[in-house]
Amino acid sequence: MNKKVLKIFIVVSAMTLVLLLLPGCNNGEQSTPDGDAVDGVDTDPDPDLVDTDPEKEKEYLLCIPETLRCQEGSDEYLEKCNSSGDRWVLYKRCALDEYCDDAVCVPRETDGDDDVVEETEESEDLEDEFEIDDETGEQEEELSPECICPGHPEMARVVDPDTGEEWCIDKYEATVFENPDCTGRVYGQDFNEWPSDFPRCIGCEEGIFADTIDCTFCDPEEMDGNINADLYACSIPQVAPSSSTTFLRAYYGCKNSGKTLCSYDQWHHSCTNEGHTEYPYGNERIPEACNLKEYNPISAKDFCSPHETGQSSQCVSNCLVCDLLGNWGEHSYISNENHMITEVFTVGGHFCNFSSDSPDLDTSCNANAIFESSLKDRAVFRCCIDLH
Repeated sequence: MNKKVLKIFIVVSAMTLVLLLLPGCNNGEQSTPDGDAVDGVDTDPDPDLVDTDPEKEKEYLLCIPETLRCQEGSDEYLEKCNSSGDRWVLYKRCALDEYCDDAVCVPRETDGDDDVVEETEESEDLEDEFEIDDETGEQEEELSPECICPGHPEMARVVDPDTGEEWCIDKYEATVFENPDCTGRVYGQDFNEWPSDFPRCIGCEEGIFADTIDCTFCDPEEMDGNINADLYACSIPQVAPSSSTTFLRAYYGCKNSGKTLCSYDQWHHSCTNEGHTEYPYGNERIPEACNLKEYNPISAKDFCSPHETGQSSQCVSNCLVCDLLGNWGEHSYISNENHMITEVFTVGGHFCNFSSDSPDLDTSCNANAIFESSLKDRAVFRCCIDLH
């Protein structure tokens, strides 16, 4: 084919292609601007030829975001797949007369006198001698008398031997619920999982903080809302704590529950068994006791993950307070003689913090377990009650 013939062939082919692509032509049928044929010809794609499976639109690591399921091994809780699709988080705890079935809370069967026939299952034992029953308070019988917190089986009593001050501390890192009986929606599993009327961002509340605290990180429009919206901090075993909680959300979660956020001194005396030990479990370090990652240059990037509350059965104090070291860092603070908060911290380390046998690097109650934080940092927390 000579060059002239080739040139003519290319021009004709291009014109033919343009004619085929001209808008308004669809096998001789006129179509509307949005693609629907006028003369009864359906131009929508054949649904049998289109893959509309949402699971195939994106490969999720674990689950489809926003889907619900009953918690494995329990009929009390519903779990939700988080927005990243990489883990299940607590979504709701069924009412005490309900149980979870097929991702829905349904009423338990009754005997006709409105008495529940099927009782709520007791929480599994952490150890044979560590029986937990938050509803009945049977765990009080397992504690030493000096550890019992009157009226609060979910807490343990602590004494400062130097000052004689006494307080109670939650045995577990807190999980935030919408009801005071620790049922209903769970908050703080993801950053945006909070009541709709609760401020998105909370600044410095007058009368709480000294002028040493930076209060400038919140935009004014993000602070609108009901700071006293219903949310309650609950100390419950074998559940995921509310890890996406800012300092003031933790503060109000404890306050609404009739408690206070634990101070650094309260945490430290609990962690050291009133100043007698380096670790909650004793003076000799047990690397695998608490959920703290071991420092090893070869395995420094190995996978690490949080545990449910109380899952590390060796990581307990003499009064059975769990996870004071490791798992999640916990909000805490120091205040002055006027009870104004002067510094805020996260304490206790974190499941991905490195630790070693070196005293300088070891994450214990006394060394390298305190991290300066701000009011916008997210962590877990636990509550205390003063006994005086």
